[in-house]
Amino acid sequence: MRCKSVSRFDAYRETFPNARLTRSATGVLEVALHTDGGTLVFNGHTHEQFVDLFHTIGSDPDNRVVILTGSGDAFMESISPDGFDFFTPQGYDKIFREGKKILMNLLDIDVTASADQQLDLHFSAGSIQGRIVDSDHLPVPGADIFFGEMLANLNRRLSFERK
Repeated sequence: MRCKSVSRFDAYRETFPNARLTRSATGVLEVALHTDGGTLVFNGHTHEQFVDLFHTIGSDPDNRVVILTGSGDAFMESISPDGFDFFTPQGYDKIFREGKKILMNLLDIDVTASADQQLDLHFSAGSIQGRIVDSDHLPVPGADIFFGEMLANLNRRLSFERK
């Protein structure tokens, strides 16, 4: 008798309190970032959570395409100091290290950002792979092109070096 195997997705889909994850049978993963179901309030806890979130998503070979979107009226509404330690060298180092890990983990994912909300904060997360749907909401005209080109070139270089 064979046991039914649990997909990797089933093991992590409910793990991240600020990300609603849904995946189609063809491997299209939608990641809707939120705070209590509404627009995401970015803080030290979500910052730390996103390191593991994007690493986990990138480690699952069944995720063919990832759509990154927000919930509510904006992608991220505000930044709260809750959970951040801006005032010690150790706290700043933690923020810096997490930020680098988030960016590197995003580079391992085929991300398409659905920017149907206002993008005032951390819009670079959506443009990391250079594909933003509905870029009319970017705070700086052309920012999606700049970040997309800069990081796509970095991603190509890293892909080449890994082979």
